[in-house]
Amino acid sequence: MYKNFKLKKYLLFLLISISFFKCKIDSRNTHKTVALSNNAKTLNFEINKNIFITSFDSIFKKEKLIKLETKPISLITNVYRVDYYNNNIYIIDSGTDYSVTCFDSKGTFKFKLKKIGRGPHEYTKIVYGAVNDYNGDIEIIANMGRDFIVYDSLGNFKERTKLPYTAKSFCSLKSKRYFYKGYVEQSENENTNFRVYSTNYTGKDIKKYLPYLVSKNPEAGSHYLYGFSKRKKGEYRFVEKYNDTVYKINSETFTPLYKINFVGYEDNKPDNFLYDSEKYGNQMKKAKELKIPSISNFQEYDSYITGKYTKIKNKKEYVYRFIYDKINKKIIQNRSMVPLSRRLNINTPELLPDFSMNGTPSCYIYPVDIDNYINDSRLNHYEDEKKRRHELTSYFEYDGNVDANPYILQYKPLK
Repeated sequence: MYKNFKLKKYLLFLLISISFFKCKIDSRNTHKTVALSNNAKTLNFEINKNIFITSFDSIFKKEKLIKLETKPISLITNVYRVDYYNNNIYIIDSGTDYSVTCFDSKGTFKFKLKKIGRGPHEYTKIVYGAVNDYNGDIEIIANMGRDFIVYDSLGNFKERTKLPYTAKSFCSLKSKRYFYKGYVEQSENENTNFRVYSTNYTGKDIKKYLPYLVSKNPEAGSHYLYGFSKRKKGEYRFVEKYNDTVYKINSETFTPLYKINFVGYEDNKPDNFLYDSEKYGNQMKKAKELKIPSISNFQEYDSYITGKYTKIKNKKEYVYRFIYDKINKKIIQNRSMVPLSRRLNINTPELLPDFSMNGTPSCYIYPVDIDNYINDSRLNHYEDEKKRRHELTSYFEYDGNVDANPYILQYKPLK
């Protein structure tokens, strides 16, 4: 009987030990690598061909102009991102003021979230910020990209999480978040790392996307750039510099959606250019040598895609703005400048929408820029220059205050 008791005790110990080691193994393997498919639609961009749209107003027609209230507490120094939730406009300034300023749908100031400091509810600077589509929480990456801080829709502190990696941007879905790492690591201990991570709201169930070689090359210090753009509630696009693939993100998937084909580019970009940080070192420098064009902004709407890409010419970067017609599958605008009543057949600004407010194509403009356009000396060459200046003033409902907060311009696509 004593032997049976010892045997049972030994078996129980063995089972507990197996369970313990299994848990230890499982805890070390919570990161799952996700392989992506190659199924993507091709978008052709003729980068050596200037294409002028005949009537910008026939595609993006001004529907509403919102003047953000100007007072000392509501002043916006730098617009980094604009978000919209429950009829409120949120301006995220991660460049100078490190604040989130809230206005109602008419532009009336409501409050400003600015908690700079080293306390548990504070931050030293904002790296990136956004408003959660599902609960209105104001979420920010702070303090060199290692802290994720959540405030409620009124700016009250909720929680703070230490990130296991340095993040540059993120997007929040109903049950998970995606974080973009956005830089090249240098390490003697690891061989491979990843640029995008997803987690649930508790920070668990981590999945990894877009691998690259961890570099020992001292020149490999250039950062990946860009990140997430909102298509609609619960759906985003992911774009990064030197990556010709645009990805679709929702709660179920992270998958390639579009492949950008830069027609006219001598295709000498190596297939592993983004992956092999060790070989290509300073990618920004190498990209200029190889004249690699790259998407820098991508906003998708029902019938159109708008955005920007950079083109290398004479070792300099030039920014081109484009409009892609999804129905007819072609570029209908491709140019390196934004005209404002400088061509005979254009009497309204051609300001491309660069963000979405509840699905509405939108953009912002500073009053000082409006003033510069209206008083541009080049308009003096037109016989009807007074009429043109008046039309620009009327279009922007401009009151002459160059120090006012930015204007939000909303469009209504006609197709």
